[in-house]
Amino acid sequence: MILLEVDEATRARRIGHRGEPTTTEEGVLASAAETRAKVTRVYRTFEPIVIDTSPLDESGVLRAVKEVIGRVQLRVHGWPASTP
Repeated sequence: MILLEVDEATRARRIGHRGEPTTTEEGVLASAAETRAKVTRVYRTFEPIVIDTSPLDESGVLRAVKEVIGRVQLRVHGWPASTP
């Protein structure tokens, strides 16, 4: 599991730039920092790979996620092959 995190100021700016209505869930999380913190704590119980997307633009987020997926695939498939 990959958990994408972002600081609150960047999150609010990104949501505003999307030009889409805010979901009910996002509204609740935006207005209640403690609720957002609880949700994040629950996500972290799954021991995700965490990526802080705050300093990244859209293409940077995509690159970071692809890099993580590539590393996980390598581990799952046993690459690089171990040498005797």
